[in-house]
Amino acid sequence: MPSQVTEETIYITLRDGRKIVARPTDRNIDRETVYNFRVECGWDMDKVDDWFDMVENGLRLEYMAIGEDGEPVGMIALDLEDMHYKDVEVASRTTKTGCVASLYIAKSKRKGGAALALIEYLEVQAKANGVEWITMNTLPHNATSRHIFESLGYKKFKEGPRYKYPLVEELVDAVYYRKQIQ
Repeated sequence: MPSQVTEETIYITLRDGRKIVARPTDRNIDRETVYNFRVECGWDMDKVDDWFDMVENGLRLEYMAIGEDGEPVGMIALDLEDMHYKDVEVASRTTKTGCVASLYIAKSKRKGGAALALIEYLEVQAKANGVEWITMNTLPHNATSRHIFESLGYKKFKEGPRYKYPLVEELVDAVYYRKQIQ
């Protein structure tokens, strides 16, 4: 079911000419879409309801990108606390640091600049919410994600264990980047 987009909506023009709008997620409207995005990417399906709880408790900013046709393009979130791993370098209200989380662009909507546009949009929203630093983390071999964030001025600040995988006892390493919001 397409998401609702009103005539007053301000669109973001992507480099390929498509237009999107980013709006806060709504559990009643977007839960199924967020879940389906997680299925498509292959992880964290079990965290979707926790994420909506975090939004409702002021611990997460989360946005859905909608195309001109009303169809979901992707999503992005900023965790204001590192609820799962408790790393204050990654996200903490006391350090005014948020972590990009759940950035996902639907496979059929990629290669047009939606990820870049959503990250830039999230930076504006983060600053408006008192965040001074934004971090992100990804697998060391995820060259696409690393390139996108590096192109926006994010700098690598550490590597180390982060991700829990089923049937793997030890944590899998991540590469961490951060940027001060101007």
